[in-house]
Amino acid sequence: MDFTPGHSGQPSSFQTTEALMAVCPRAYARVEGFRAWWRHPVLACAVWFLAAASAASAATDFSDYSAFGSASSTTVSTIKIGALTDSETVITANTTATGDDITNLADEDGVTLPVSLVTGASGSFTVNVTNTSGASAFLNAWIDFNGNGVLTDAGEQVAANTVIATGTSNSNKTVSFTVPATATSGKVGVRVRLTSTSTPGSTGLSGNGEVEDNLVLICPAITISPTSLPSAAVGAAFTQTLTSSGGASPYTAAQILFCKSGDQVWDGSAEFMLR
Repeated sequence: MDFTPGHSGQPSSFQTTEALMAVCPRAYARVEGFRAWWRHPVLACAVWFLAAASAASAATDFSDYSAFGSASSTTVSTIKIGALTDSETVITANTTATGDDITNLADEDGVTLPVSLVTGASGSFTVNVTNTSGASAFLNAWIDFNGNGVLTDAGEQVAANTVIATGTSNSNKTVSFTVPATATSGKVGVRVRLTSTSTPGSTGLSGNGEVEDNLVLICPAITISPTSLPSAAVGAAFTQTLTSSGGASPYTAAQILFCKSGDQVWDGSAEFMLR
């Protein structure tokens, strides 16, 4: 039996045509030109929605560190961190925050972190930003100081809605902060977002822009005593006991150097002079 729209004998699935015209007019209009699809408006509507969803997800930049919740923004060339940006259809996070770099472009190139941070001390890193969108963009950054995978703890947002004016291109911005004395020692995650929307939050989809995740090493503050040494004589035995505090013992001295008179040397903690 051949059914056509409006036929009084249509089964229930075919009686959805008029309803679909209201909720999915674009799909219905496309279907109208194809008689074979006329009898299957539900399928046509589903195909249209899937195509729209695929187009949207194909232009998304996702976060990279699996210990954090997902963060993403719509990829545009006018708001970016560093020189490169790319799009993903799904998140490719991992434990080293390199998931995006090992798929498509290695676009985690805009955040420069120090070799390490020290508990209780000041620290900073730089973010290379571009905003030629025609409106202000906003820089936000977090460090997971306690290493629990959550960036909403007190003191962990180290940059909040720093305005990046339109017309900014390849500009380095410094993010300064103080590492809590109670910060966890070891590698912790860092998240940086540049977005067209203010207050994007540390997770979730927010505006146009880019998100970059990295890891940074936090070291405990270690004090070595004495901080200076008594004079020594060439050819004579020299002995000095050093004590350390802070961090976790045992401590290991990687290298102790001596040099000629008047030159200072550095063993990582205490100065040594040979006069």
